Formats: sequence, C-alpha cells, structure tokens
Amino acid sequence: MSLLSVFISRRYRNQLTSRRHIHQLRKAMVYSTMESVSITSLSAPIQVTLLSGVVALFWLAYKLVKHLRQRSLLIPLWSDGSHACHRWKLIAIITHTAYCNVCECLIVDGMYCECCGTCADFGCHKKADTRFQCKTLSLSKTESRLQKKQLSHLWIKGNLSTHSVCDVCGDECDEESALMDWKCCWCQRCVHQNCLTPEAETGDCDLGKWRTCIVPPFCITHKKVWSKGRRKFVVESVTKYEDEPNWKPLIVITNRKSGNNDGDQILTIFRTILNPLQVIDLSETSIESGLELCQQLTKTCKDINVRILVAAGDGTVGWVLDTIQKLKLNPSPLVAILPLGTGNDLSRVLGWGQSFSFETSIDHMMNKILSARAIDLDRWSVKLSSNRSLGIPLPSKQYLMNNYFSVGVDALVALNFHETRKSRIYNYLFTNRIFNKFLYLSYGTKELFERKCKNLNEKIILEMDGKRIDLPELESIIVLNIPSWGGGVEIWNLGNGAVKQKISDKKLEVLGVYSTFHIGQLMIGLSEPLRFGQAKEVKITLLERLPIQVDGEPWLQFPTAISLTWNSFAKMLTTRSEHL
Repeated sequence: MSLLSVFISRRYRNQLTSRRHIHQLRKAMVYSTMESVSITSLSAPIQVTLLSGVVALFWLAYKLVKHLRQRSLLIPLWSDGSHACHRWKLIAIITHTAYCNVCECLIVDGMYCECCGTCADFGCHKKADTRFQCKTLSLSKTESRLQKKQLSHLWIKGNLSTHSVCDVCGDECDEESALMDWKCCWCQRCVHQNCLTPEAETGDCDLGKWRTCIVPPFCITHKKVWSKGRRKFVVESVTKYEDEPNWKPLIVITNRKSGNNDGDQILTIFRTILNPLQVIDLSETSIESGLELCQQLTKTCKDINVRILVAAGDGTVGWVLDTIQKLKLNPSPLVAILPLGTGNDLSRVLGWGQSFSFETSIDHMMNKILSARAIDLDRWSVKLSSNRSLGIPLPSKQYLMNNYFSVGVDALVALNFHETRKSRIYNYLFTNRIFNKFLYLSYGTKELFERKCKNLNEKIILEMDGKRIDLPELESIIVLNIPSWGGGVEIWNLGNGAVKQKISDKKLEVLGVYSTFHIGQLMIGLSEPLRFGQAKEVKITLLERLPIQVDGEPWLQFPTAISLTWNSFAKMLTTRSEHL
C-alpha cells in the first residue's frame, strides 16, 4: 500500500472518529437538556401555551381529515333520471351506533345515506350502491304514462331512531343490539320484523303525516338535455298531487356551510322526510337552478301556494327574494325562515326566533311552517346615481333592501367584519355565531377610539320626502324597514314618543346615532336614538367616500346620491298573531 493511500485511509478514519464524537456529544447535550427542562418545570403560562398548541394542532388535523374524507363521499344527486344516488355521509360513531346493511356488522368506520338511511362501512358501500335502491326522484315521460299515480313503500332494515314505535302493534322497535326491524323512508313508519306482512311490504305508501309538503316522484316528469357537452336531467313538468286536497309543497333552501355548518344537518333532516329534489344545497347549485321545481309548480298549479323554507341568515333570505322577483313567479311563493345567521333580524320580526336549536323536534318545526300565516313585507329600491370617471359617465346601480340601510360607523364595523370573513381560513375554522359576535364587538371597540366617521353631518345631505333635514353632530344614519336592528334591538321603539312601525306600510323610519358608545348604550337599552321621522322616500347625498351597507352587505362608496323608494311586496310567512 502506498504512503498516499495509507494517509488517506488514516485521515478518513480520523474524520469518522471525530464525527462520531461530535454526534455523541450532541446526543448527550440533548438528553441533558430534556432532563433538566421538563414540562413540569416550566412556568404555568408556558405550560398552558404548550398544551393549547398541542390541542390546536390535533383539532386542525381532525378538521382536515374530516373535510378530506367528507369530500371524497360527495356523489352527484342523479344517477339516472329516476333515482338518486346514495348520498353518503360519515357516521359519528362516538354518538351514534349503526349496523351495516350489507354485512350486518357493527360499523366502526362507515357512512349512511342522508336520503334513505341505508348504512354501510367503507368496505361495503359500493355493494350497497348496487344492492339497495335509494328514493325515486321523478319519472320519464314514458314511465309517467305507464306507471300508476301511487308510490310503494321503500323499506330500509334496521338503524331506527331511539324510541321508534311499531305502527302495527304499538311497541318499541330496535330494542336489541342488531340489524333488525324496518322503516319506510317515505312515510317514516316503523314496523317489527314479525309485524311486516307481505301485503304491507309491497303495499302503497301514503307518504305519512307530512304528505301535504311532499312532491311525490310520480308528479314530476324529467327530460334529458345536453349542456356543455354533457347529458343533464332537468324537471320538465309537475302535475298536481290529486290525492291530497290540502297540498302545500315545501322547498327547502340552505347552504351546507351555513351557520357553523348547521346547514349540513338541515339538508339531512329534510332529505329524509321530503323528496330530495325539494331540498336545495346552494354550495352545489345556484338559486335559479334550485328553484326550477318551484317554477314548474307555479306554472301548472295556480291554485297551490308553494312554501319556501330558507335555512340561512338574512343575506340569503334577501338573495332568495331577489331571485323570486327576477323569475316573476306567480303566484309568489310564501317564504319562511329557519335562522342560521348571526343577526337574524328579519327572522326575529316574523316570529321564527333569533337562532335555530337542533333540540327542536322535526314535528314542531313542520307544524310551525304549516300553521304560519302569510304577510306582506315592503321591499325598497336603493338606487345609486351615476357618476363620472375621467369624464366618462358610469351606469347607475340598484339594490333591493328588506331590513335596513345605513351610512357611517355601524357600516364601517360591518365592513371590517366582512373583510375578515372573506378569509378562507376564517370560513374553515371559525364559522361560529359566538365568534362572529366577538369580532363585531372587537371592531366596534376599535372604532370607539379611532372615530373615523366623526362629523358625518358635514359629509352627507339627508332629504326626507323632498325636505332637507338639518343634522346635528353624529356618526351614523340608519334607515329602517323592520323593527329589529343590530341582532335584535328594536331601536326605533326605545324611549318614548315613537310612532308605530309596520313592515307593510310603504314607509321608512330614519334615525341617527351619535357614536359607537351610543350604539353600545342602544344595545342594552340605556339610551334612545335621534329620530328624524318616517318618510316614503329618502335621499342621502354622500360628499365624501364613506362606508355604507344594505342588509348587512357593506362597501366603501364614492361620493354619489342614494335614493330609497318603495319597490314591491314580498310574500312572507309569520308565526306571530299580531299585526306587524
């Protein structure tokens, strides 16, 4: 061996030895550090911070895994023109016990169909797709001519809800821990295994106690159309349900992500008891496409009052009312509200409550919808006059208002909240009413010190029915159409001397707010607003760029003239007996 090779080999061995020593030294330092610094030796605030971080990481990982798994289960509503695909959703095994309809084993990790209730674990759900039929949605023209105007029971075995009672003998069902007993996913009747006779198994279904709200599949005819190179099934016509003289079809509109994802549970509840075509998810389709069934009902059944249940906040309610007016539905559907938003002012006024609780039974909910009476609601045009940009005239804009309009500090707080809500991270992690109200409070407190809207009286001109109003020093002008404002505050009626307010008198109530601190006082009833009076037409001229809002939708508006005039009536449903 040459001297060079010996030198290189010795040098290489020395490098390995030194690296090994360095590695051992680092390892000893890490162990000594871990032994000397344990979590119990840290101060209490640091311990809380570390534990909170660990919990937050686990929570984020859980949300991400659940989101990805749920996305993988989303299946199109149509498999063919007649039947719905099973719409699989994950089973919360911590709170619910279920058995697979294929292998009849206890489900540890599985899913259920939100339309018919079929359950399957992940290894059996493809077999369930082919073995078990889901609800029939509609018929083709040929099927409509050949098939009788009657629906057969669709029995699903096992997984009945707690305290289900047999429709035949009156005893409780599903008392043993196994897949047993039956339930019809149309009429919701339950029967014991021994009580299900061959005649009942193949007999006609009367759609149960909510048949007045259901559009049976034999009343709906579909057709195939081509859209963007793909085959699509659309509703061609709807015939009247002759067997039900008190027929009041119900259309449910919600968004799967509304109200802390409460909309997802609403979809499941109503797809279980109604025809799935009657339940519209705005995260999957537009309102215009969703109201296709409603359009056909108003065309062919002029003597039927279609009812629409909007399970969302006031913004979505306004969106639905805009679409109804745009489609010129006649007779106009009657709109009820299931409050899932933050403020829910219109819902409070009409008697539907400040928020929806899932402790409320489906029977109570449906009875409220069926017993509610119709009422008119004023709708107002908010027209922004045209401006000029670089000498070029810009077109005027027009919005429709149902609740209220404002300019000033409360619109600025709403704008700050709206900008925060645009974040995807916020929508994914913090869709919670309590957190939303906390954000509102935070931005309101911020404006208490910054006062960006002070001296608003020098920046706007207010006219009511053509008469200019002298304004004192204030920070906000509010124009009301309904009594409730700011999440339930009846601001017009605070104090004494207020003229009675109505939602269908074609009049607006105009008032002023002095500051953010004044808003806080109004929220707890310790003060009253500055009332300017009622008017049939209101005009506000902006002399500077200012924040404005229409029904909770805020933006920064350049100098312009804004006129509010009566537009039309909306047909609403109310649970209140007194005149509004």
